[in-house]
Amino acid sequence: MRLAEKIRQVNRDGFGVHMPHVYVGDPCIGFTGKLLEVLAENGGDILEVGIPFSDPVADGPTFQSVCERALDNGITPSNCLDVVKNFREKGYDNPVVLTTYYNIPFNMGLREFSRKASDAGVQGVIIPNMPVEEAECFIEAAREHGVDVIFQVAPTTTEERLKKVADVAKGFLYVINVQGVTGARKTIHQSTINLIKMLKNTLICLYSLVLVSLQLGMLGF
Repeated sequence: MRLAEKIRQVNRDGFGVHMPHVYVGDPCIGFTGKLLEVLAENGGDILEVGIPFSDPVADGPTFQSVCERALDNGITPSNCLDVVKNFREKGYDNPVVLTTYYNIPFNMGLREFSRKASDAGVQGVIIPNMPVEEAECFIEAAREHGVDVIFQVAPTTTEERLKKVADVAKGFLYVINVQGVTGARKTIHQSTINLIKMLKNTLICLYSLVLVSLQLGMLGF
């Protein structure tokens, strides 16, 4: 199922989409595979699967430590794609989004990476360190293989840049509720609420690790 289709399906039932994020290989690759199955069976509408990277500049200390442990376990990008493929072979159809840094698809070859991701059963890719101005080649390669390229936007994103992203984005826009690296937050800033209201006719997912029910209600979740 395509990402946009899944989001609309869940929204029609009166709910927001839940997209848990898992890095492959911590504490071991077998655990990751089982965890994806548990998440898929217990409310994980879309699954975000991270490829461990040696310098995850967009991530905070928690995910940095996860990546370090996974890499110490010898996890490779190919291992990560195999986890998704095995997940599909067990009959799960929850859409999967890969998160990676541009170095990995660049080194593998943009078309080769996109082909392998598609063959494994991936619906979308998030690349935090790929600016929209430099994304044309990857977008072209990904679309050839039916993979959505998902861009991140934040309250600090200018209207001009937001338009550039909206013009090429597929699947959904990933709204970042933080300034800085990933990590838990206790509140949603008013600037984030304003951005979400501005994007009310756009399919979005909101990044946030800790939200209270009142804030979710304010956002229509």
